[in-house]
Amino acid sequence: MKGNIRIVFFLCIGLLICVLIGQGGWLYKTRKMEINRFRQEAGDRLGDSFKEFLDEEWMTRKVPFSYGLKEDKKTFVYGDSCRVREITLSFVDQFREMGRAVFYDYLYEQHNFDVFQLDSLYRKNLEKTGMDCPASCCGIRWGRFWK
Repeated sequence: MKGNIRIVFFLCIGLLICVLIGQGGWLYKTRKMEINRFRQEAGDRLGDSFKEFLDEEWMTRKVPFSYGLKEDKKTFVYGDSCRVREITLSFVDQFREMGRAVFYDYLYEQHNFDVFQLDSLYRKNLEKTGMDCPASCCGIRWGRFWK
């Protein structure tokens, strides 16, 4: 009789250990999935902030830079008063993204890129979506004091 009780006891302990190992694996995978979701969401918000930043800079800043399409609707022309460049586009749909890209390059080359404004837009977009951004998780850290 005592032997049967011991067998049942060790069987229960073994099954309990298996359940705990299974829960640990499930918790690990869930944590990994949530971290990936957070990174994806934060990356999307950073991309949105970057587009918003470039659009605001384009509309408000008085810079001698412009871009547009030639009459053939395939040649993208951009530049400032010093030099003009041309790129042939495959699709007209690429116009807006190409405009943002060349404007970013221009701001970077002229050392006019305001990183702190981009940081504040990024934080606002994260707060809009309900994501909290402590100093340890932010994609942008510039050595200043956080809230």
